[in-house]
Amino acid sequence: DMRMDPTRGQSAAEWLQTAEEADIAWVLKTYGEERFAKRIARAIVERNREQPMTRTKELAEVVAAATPVKDKFKHPATRTFQAVRIWVNSELEEIEQALKSSLNVLAPGGRL
Repeated sequence: DMRMDPTRGQSAAEWLQTAEEADIAWVLKTYGEERFAKRIARAIVERNREQPMTRTKELAEVVAAATPVKDKFKHPATRTFQAVRIWVNSELEEIEQALKSSLNVLAPGGRL
């Protein structure tokens, strides 16, 4: 699911099933710094056309198959999962909001 709060918003599976290939690639590149973002996005869209993915294991397998470089210390889907999780949870917006809110409770001269 990848959501921090499963009662809010769209799940990762729902988003990946409805998003355009270009949007998926942008998220993977922007939030995951994934160098194979376009290739992975294409593989995700093609897989979802054949049979929609509902489990993270399926996504990991699709990403692993679409990624040519193998790093023995890190799973090939690590960056993809990070990017999708950040997107689905709007994590950067949450951090920005938390930082702005923290200024209201920070003591004068205090450090954050």
